[in-house]
Amino acid sequence: MSTRPLDDPAALRRQHTDALPEQPAFDELAAQLARENVALRRELAEQQRALETLHAQGELARDFFENAHDIFYTHDLKGDYTFLNKAGERITGYTREEAMSLNLADLVVPEYLDRVREMLARKLKEGIETYYEVEIMTKDRRRLTLEVSSRLLSRDGQAIGIQGIARDITERKRAEAALRESEERYRELFENANDVIYTHDLKGNFTSLNKAGERITGYTREEVLSLNVADLVAPEHLPLARQMISRKASERVSTVYELEIMAKGGQRVTLEASTQLIYEDGRPAGVQGVARDITERKVAAERLRHDAYHDALTGLPNRLLLADHLRLAIERAKRYPAHLFAVLFMDIDRFKNINDSLGHTVGDELLIAIAGRLEKCLRPGDTVARLGGDEFTILLDGISGIADAIRVAERVQLELMMPFSLGGGRDVFTTASVGIASSALGYERPEDILRDADAAMYRAKMLGKARHAIFDKSMHERALTALQLESDMRRAIEREEFRIEYQPIISLQTGQLSGFESLVRWQHPTRGLINPTEFIPVAEETGLIVPLGLWVLRAACEQMQRWQKRCALFQSLTLSVNLSGKQLAQPDLFEQMYQVLRDIEITPDCLQLEITESVIMENAEEAIEMLTRLKELKLRLTIDDFGTGYSSLSYLHRFPVDMLKIDRSFVSRMIGSAENAEIVRTIITLANNLNMAVIAEGVETAEQLSRLRDLRCEYGQGYFFANPLDEAAAEALIKQRPRWL
Repeated sequence: MSTRPLDDPAALRRQHTDALPEQPAFDELAAQLARENVALRRELAEQQRALETLHAQGELARDFFENAHDIFYTHDLKGDYTFLNKAGERITGYTREEAMSLNLADLVVPEYLDRVREMLARKLKEGIETYYEVEIMTKDRRRLTLEVSSRLLSRDGQAIGIQGIARDITERKRAEAALRESEERYRELFENANDVIYTHDLKGNFTSLNKAGERITGYTREEVLSLNVADLVAPEHLPLARQMISRKASERVSTVYELEIMAKGGQRVTLEASTQLIYEDGRPAGVQGVARDITERKVAAERLRHDAYHDALTGLPNRLLLADHLRLAIERAKRYPAHLFAVLFMDIDRFKNINDSLGHTVGDELLIAIAGRLEKCLRPGDTVARLGGDEFTILLDGISGIADAIRVAERVQLELMMPFSLGGGRDVFTTASVGIASSALGYERPEDILRDADAAMYRAKMLGKARHAIFDKSMHERALTALQLESDMRRAIEREEFRIEYQPIISLQTGQLSGFESLVRWQHPTRGLINPTEFIPVAEETGLIVPLGLWVLRAACEQMQRWQKRCALFQSLTLSVNLSGKQLAQPDLFEQMYQVLRDIEITPDCLQLEITESVIMENAEEAIEMLTRLKELKLRLTIDDFGTGYSSLSYLHRFPVDMLKIDRSFVSRMIGSAENAEIVRTIITLANNLNMAVIAEGVETAEQLSRLRDLRCEYGQGYFFANPLDEAAAEALIKQRPRWL
C-alpha cells in the first residue's frame, strides 16, 4: 500500500518545512511583529494616560468652576438657569437648587431686564461674546451691581444656552460714585471757594486758578496761565515767595506766609498763603496753594493799632505811644550821656469852664485846634501827645539844654494865647500851664519823668496859671511828702486823728451869733497840727475827700445835736459844712445826706451846705440837678468863694441856693480899692435881687465891718470876730451870748 504525503508525518513535516520561508526572513517578520506589539502597547498606554489627564483636567476645571470668587452660571435661551456655582450661591443668597427654579426676570432688577434681553438677542444673532453691567436683586432684597461676560453655548452647531461669568462690583461702583462725588465737591469747592486756589510748577509758572483768583487778581484764568509768580508778586515780596518754594522743595513742608501781589488794575492785595508740594511719581512737580485776601483785615489791624496808640479826638499819639517814645529816648540817653531830652506837661487853664459854659462840642473843637497849634511848634522828631481831657505832653528829643525846653514852652504859651476861632464864629481865649522835666536828672522809666513834669505843671498852676515851671529836687521831695501824707491820711480817719473847729458867723445887723462854719483839722501823731491848705488838696486829688467830707458832715451834725439837746440857745443857730466837688459828683450824695439826717435827727434847716462857685460851674447842669434834689431835704445851700468862679448870670438864677458868700480876697482889699468895693456892692445887690442872703468871709478889721454894714451885707465871719474854736470854746461862746457891735 502506498503512503500519501498527508498521511506520512515525515512527508508532511517536509512539506511544511519546504513551505516556510527561509530562516532569516522569519526572524525579520517576528521582529516586526514584536515591534508592532510594543508600539500598540505604547499607544494604548499613552491613550490611557491621556484619558487619565483629561479626567484630572476636568476635575481641576470643575474645582476651579466651583470655588472661583466670581459667579459662574448657565441658563437656557429662555433665561431659565441651569447651573450656578458656589460664588453665585454666596452672592445671590439662593442655593443652587433654588436658582435652578429661577429665570433671569426673577433676579435682574426690572430697569435692567430689557438690556439683558438685548444682549441675549445680540449674541444669538451675531454669536459674539458680550460685556455689560447689570443690577440684580438678592434673596434678602439687596441690590448688587454685576459686571457680566457671557457667550453662547452650542451643540452640533446649534445654540442651546448662555454661559456667563459675573463679578460683584457693587463696592467698586460705590467707591467710583463716591470718588465722582468727591471730585465734584472738590471741583465745586475749587471753583466757588471765597479763597484763591491755584497751582504752579516749580519754576513758578501758573497751571490753574479758580474764580476767586480771577476776581481778586483781576486776571482771567487764561491770562494767569501765561504768567509766572514773578509777574504777580510785588517786587519786595518776591524773594520771600521764592524762598518758600525752595524751602518746600528741599524740606517737603507746608508753608504759611503773607505776601502782597499786584492785581491787574495796579492795586496791591495782601494775601495769606498756605502752600504745599504736588508730587508725581514720588517726585515734586509743582505747588498747590490756598490764599486768602486779608487786605481789609490788615487795614483793620493797622487801624486798630493806630487807634490803640492815638487819641480818637485829636489824632495825636496817646499815653501808650508817648511811653514807647520815652523809653527809646531814655535808652539813647543811657548809651550817649550827652544826649538830652525834656518833657513838657501842659494843662489848659479854665478848660472845664469853657467846656461847660459853651458846650462839649465847642470844647472838642478847641482841643482839636490846640493839637494843631502844638504840632506847628515842634521840630521833626519831637512828639506831642494828648494824655486825656485837657492834658497834652511834648517830648523834645535831642536838645542842647533846659533853655531849649523853656523856649519851646514860651512859644507854645504865646501860640495858645492867640484867640481860637471856632464854629459859629465864636472866638475863644485860653492859656496853658506848663511843667518841664529834663533828662539831666536821670530817669529809668517813662512814668517817672511824666510824673515829675506833671508835678511841675501843678506848681505852675499854683503860681498863678499861664506860666511854666521846671521840675527840681524840691518838687520831688514835696511829691514824696504828699505821697506819705496820702498814706497817713488813709489811716487818719480810723485813728480819729481829725477834729473839727467852729468859726462863728455873725449877723452884721444885730451883732449876734448866727451860727458856725465847720472846719476840719488834722492832728498828726508825729507832725502835729497839719494845715488844711496842705492836706485838703491831697485829699481832693486822691479822692479821699469823699470819705473825709462824709466824716466831717456826720461829726458836725452829731455835735449840733448834742448842743441842741443841752440848751435852747442852740436851737436858732445854723451849722455850715463844706461840700467838695468830688462829693457833689457822687451819684448817691442825696442818699448819703438823707441817711445822715435820719440817723442823727437834727432839724434840716439848721444845716447849711457850702459849695464853691468853681465846683458848681465845672458841670453846671449836673450841679443844678443835684442841688435841686438836696433842697428837697429842707437844707440850706450856699455858694462859697463867690466872685472867683466866673459864674454865668444865666446859670446863677437857676441855682436853688439861699446864700452867696463873698470871697475873702474881695473883702480884704475892699478898703482902699474902689474896684473891689464896687465888686462887693454888686454881689450884694445881685443877691438881694435874687432873694439870696449874703455873707462876707475874711472880716479882720472894724473898718471892713463898718463898710459891709453900710452895704447892707447880712452876715460876716473872720478873725475880727473870733478864731476857729474847738467844741468847748464854741459852747462857751454861745452861752456868753456876745454882741460884736
